[in-house]
Amino acid sequence: MKKHDRLNLALRALLRYISVFAVMSILLFLPAGTLSFYYGFYVICILLIPVLIIGMVLFIRNPALLNERLEIRESRRAQKIITKAAAAIVGIGFVMAGIDYKCSLSEIPTFLKVLGAIAMILSYSIYGFVF
Repeated sequence: MKKHDRLNLALRALLRYISVFAVMSILLFLPAGTLSFYYGFYVICILLIPVLIIGMVLFIRNPALLNERLEIRESRRAQKIITKAAAAIVGIGFVMAGIDYKCSLSEIPTFLKVLGAIAMILSYSIYGFVF
């Protein structure tokens, strides 16, 4: 891959990463009404740090695969519907977490938060081994 192509790939990946970060932040913190929602930062870190690491590894080891992942567009109607539904469900979950914080609706024990974080990191590590 030429140097110009690698730079273009890096910029597209970075733009996608920043976009996802921005959308997640809006969906979590706007309904919470504050940036004091520490669990929102926790969720963003647990989700995005592994994505950043995997992206950097792909950029170094297999830039063609990273390019393919950035270009992916579902072709079949059923796939498009499932992808949009999954994105909506995740987005609603972020909004609900912000509202839950703002309204003090529930309290999750710390050990369950840690357990959830460990499960997320393990799932990302399994994903990493596939590539």
